[in-house]
Amino acid sequence: MADPAALAGLADDVRRVGRAAGLDAVGIAEARPFDRARRALAERKAAGLHGGMQFTYRNPDRATDPARTLPGARALVVGARGYHRGRPVRPPAAGGPWAAVAEYSWRDQYAGLRRALGEVAGRLEEAGYRTRVLADDNALVDREAAHRAGIGWFGKNANLLLPGLGSWFVLG
Repeated sequence: MADPAALAGLADDVRRVGRAAGLDAVGIAEARPFDRARRALAERKAAGLHGGMQFTYRNPDRATDPARTLPGARALVVGARGYHRGRPVRPPAAGGPWAAVAEYSWRDQYAGLRRALGEVAGRLEEAGYRTRVLADDNALVDREAAHRAGIGWFGKNANLLLPGLGSWFVLG
């Protein structure tokens, strides 16, 4: 069993490395099943509220149990990276059409997240731990992991909200 003081120091170091790499929030959660998320997914699917989406609903037992994706994992390091950079103001051409495009789609929001999580993983590997970066692959219900890690809370719309970022972020 690892020394609690050494683990606390490593946790602080992981958070520091993540923030320096561009993460807006970093938290650590126990890698145990997401029972609440599993129940919610089953209820939504049974009620037809999943809109035909397949990603998490295809295999909710895997998506809500870290041991199925990360065998032997004891902890999840969760990172959030905001993407709201402000909407560029471009007035419409005289009489021309005007459209808004979701800021999320302006660029690959996950590239920077994966890079930052890779730096965190590197620090953990230096300390002798095995790692795997998961981002945008639907292997786990990431918002449940983030909530458990203490980096955000659920809003009335069931989205995870982070202080200062609202829902303008990606998780991994």
